[in-house]
Amino acid sequence: MFWPIVLPFQITSCIMAVWVAGMTLYATVCKRNFWKTFRTSFGIACLAFIPSCALIATILDTQRFGVFEYASFDATNDFRVHRYLPPSARDITVHKYASGHRAKYTIEEEALRAFLDDLWRSGGNRSAVFRDELRDGAPAAEDEVASIFEDLGWPDFGEAIRLTGPIADNGAGATYFYNQSTRTAYHDAGYW
Repeated sequence: MFWPIVLPFQITSCIMAVWVAGMTLYATVCKRNFWKTFRTSFGIACLAFIPSCALIATILDTQRFGVFEYASFDATNDFRVHRYLPPSARDITVHKYASGHRAKYTIEEEALRAFLDDLWRSGGNRSAVFRDELRDGAPAAEDEVASIFEDLGWPDFGEAIRLTGPIADNGAGATYFYNQSTRTAYHDAGYW
């Protein structure tokens, strides 16, 4: 839940520590009052921490979040995406955001089903909802698919089946939509 702010917090903490240490060292070299300089630079660092952290987060977010394209599973290089993406996926487009991602890719139906079967084997006993309680393999409503993916401008998905992976107690998990005629899968994954 708080993972997006960890890196900006760490970077800002390092910058502010260097600022305080640098100013204090400068005061020592210039024969100024060490404690007064330390208190002043520490106070400035405290006041500047939140705005600096927000600026750093904004800069980092332009690199971490948005729409990205990859040729293969290995190219995605993101463990959060790897949890929900079948290794045999190709021509992958991923829309990453802080609490999840949405993806579109080409895959054979057997490979997608095998991937989901593996997810259920490894994590199904911890799922908040049992697989037989879900509409696994049922036709997906076009308006359901459109409501999830329409803002990305991806082509109309057409007729699709709906598949689901295990769902954690906190709601983390993914819903998959597969178009058998185009061999295209979309999925909507949420983290916590």
